[in-house]
Amino acid sequence: MHVVPTEAWSSLLAHLEAEAEALSTLESILLEESASLRKLDAALLLPLARRKAEVVEGHLHLAKSRPNRLAACRPANPPDHLSALFPDMDEAQRAQAAELQGRLRALVQRMQRLQAMNEAYAETGRQAVDAALGRLSRRRAGGETTYGATGRVQVPARGPQVREQG
Repeated sequence: MHVVPTEAWSSLLAHLEAEAEALSTLESILLEESASLRKLDAALLLPLARRKAEVVEGHLHLAKSRPNRLAACRPANPPDHLSALFPDMDEAQRAQAAELQGRLRALVQRMQRLQAMNEAYAETGRQAVDAALGRLSRRRAGGETTYGATGRVQVPARGPQVREQG
């Protein structure tokens, strides 16, 4: 049995906490995005999308450097995930790791649900806007408008129209 060096463990723990913080920030942004999508508040969506991209990029950078932190905990046989280090940890380290894993797992699951809901809200909003535009098109086209086989609005052909400007 190896023992995870205290310095390496502290570094890995701080790194995983930074990842958890980034994911928490992303969860907050997804909640804001959800509220904006439900209200069809397009003015807020672009800034939220930018913030979301920044946080995702920051987390990606952290995730890419995680293997180096794991390797420092067991240099001779670097693990590819946190659970692989459990046999080398003392009781306190195992408890910290298990708690952090559970927190990260729950956070990721909540974010996956939020993202799925946001996609549904975005699709519902798109459909509502499309329907409103369709009603406007039909109103402008007049009462003789029909739906074609493709679902598109068909306006009856009218003779050539000449408009005079003068």
